[in-house]
Amino acid sequence: MQKKKFEFENKKYEVRYWLEDNNETYKVKVFTEDGKPANSYSYSYGISLEIINDEKANKYPNDLLNDLILLAENDVKEKKWENYLNVINNFKEEI
Repeated sequence: MQKKKFEFENKKYEVRYWLEDNNETYKVKVFTEDGKPANSYSYSYGISLEIINDEKANKYPNDLLNDLILLAENDVKEKKWENYLNVINNFKEEI
């Protein structure tokens, strides 16, 4: 497992990413400094072993992984989970 640390609103976070046991699926998730998930989002993508073994496409999986890491970090910074919860709670109040 690898980690990328970042800070937002005086809180420390880390994006953790790893290759699953099948060696074909990357997982990405953000955690707070106390090791708890920062939100309920998780990100993953499957990759073909043909792509991994193709030297011409060697950067392809890493580019996708970097995009998912950036997306996970930005979702925290944009407070997407909190916004989602607000919409759900407002909807419940209207019912």
